[in-house]
Amino acid sequence: MDPTKYMAILWSFQKLSYLYGELIDKYKFSPSRIYNCDETGISTVPNKPSKILSLKGKKQVGVLSSAERGSLVTAKICFNAIESYIPTTLTNMSSEYHPPGWIQSSIFVPTWFNHFLKYAIKPSADDPVLLILHGHATHTKNLALVEIARENNVHILVLPPDMSHRFNL
Repeated sequence: MDPTKYMAILWSFQKLSYLYGELIDKYKFSPSRIYNCDETGISTVPNKPSKILSLKGKKQVGVLSSAERGSLVTAKICFNAIESYIPTTLTNMSSEYHPPGWIQSSIFVPTWFNHFLKYAIKPSADDPVLLILHGHATHTKNLALVEIARENNVHILVLPPDMSHRFNL
């Protein structure tokens, strides 16, 4: 690994550890009130051929394959530190509606975040919730999310983009 990239990762980890520690010390979050959230894309068409079984000595074996491109379905997965899950949401991200194929700000707040508030342990001013998100622009450049989270006593900690797998919180 490039030494400068390594140093950037190390600095990010130290900064994140400091912020996480500050939040935990200030608000005394119990494990049931710390949620980790991420999303993954699932293709509706398999991307590798399935295995074929045939009789020994058979010269020709037929296979069915799909010519369609399929679409991307985004699964938003969220759980807390005591393994209590928010029901997973599946969103069909047809490129016609959502160009990059991932969840967009326009549906993240009104759809997913309200879903989170409905199923999470109810946050209050005396007992808030910490939500850990990866650093996607739908989370970091979303004023509506910040306002609704503040109104509902949800504190958000954003991991650096494309690095949530390195922190493994």
